[in-house]
Amino acid sequence: VPCTSTLNIQCDNSPGNSIRITDVTGRKINLNSIDRRNNYFSVDVNSLKSGVYFILLESNSGTVSKMFIKK
Repeated sequence: VPCTSTLNIQCDNSPGNSIRITDVTGRKINLNSIDRRNNYFSVDVNSLKSGVYFILLESNSGTVSKMFIKK
């Protein structure tokens, strides 16, 4: 998924849901602007350099990993 400024993620409304972003080497990327509203996460990726990243959605039922490209 290519993005330039905001990455929006829809998930179930489980209370244990959280997200992590890593670069291709597995290094965790700290972003201060992650907004959660009900079953949506909105992540401001403006501060990321162009490249490939992974977003990991963690919940009580497991972890799902998806790749995205920051333009």
